[in-house]
Amino acid sequence: MLQDSETVENAPDKVIELFYLASSSIFGVRSENLSDELFQLALLALPNRFKGITIQDIRNSYFETEIVKREFVSLTRDELLQPISEYWTKKQNLIQQLKLIEVEQEKQQQEKQKEIDFYNEARDLYKSSLEGRQWLGNMFQAKVLARPFWDALYTDERKQMQVQATEKVKEAQIKAVDNPLIIVADKNFYLAQETISYCVKEGKMFIQG
Repeated sequence: MLQDSETVENAPDKVIELFYLASSSIFGVRSENLSDELFQLALLALPNRFKGITIQDIRNSYFETEIVKREFVSLTRDELLQPISEYWTKKQNLIQQLKLIEVEQEKQQQEKQKEIDFYNEARDLYKSSLEGRQWLGNMFQAKVLARPFWDALYTDERKQMQVQATEKVKEAQIKAVDNPLIIVADKNFYLAQETISYCVKEGKMFIQG
């Protein structure tokens, strides 16, 4: 028994049956005004115009269409195929939109994984830095680690970090005047760098964020 998911090439008889049904019930064309040649021409056009189309696609296209019946008139091949064409265009557009959504979701997942990997690398670097009591990373790695360490500092320690970060920003700004290749980052990055450097120096155990 043929399944509706089969393509029209594998089920020509079922396609012809749908053509007859649509012609009389939807288009309102009397059977005596229909010809086998019309349906054969329409059948031949399907694989070229709608590659991979299935029996269910054809059934859906006629089920969803709204056509004003035209009693006692004939029917052309293109008129018979018009609902299929409209349905197929909508379906392909929907498939394309779903693919774009999938691509975007995959992109977001990759970006999220990059963030996770970056954090994990920074965490491992912090633990390695404890051995020599000197922070081996950069301010960007420090930034993803700093928040829980900052929250654990005493008020006077925070003030000390802020003063040092402000000084580092000023130093970077002075250097940037003579060297346009030097980019002065946001103060929070310098603050994170000072915070993590301080915590490593003090031998503070890693705090998971």
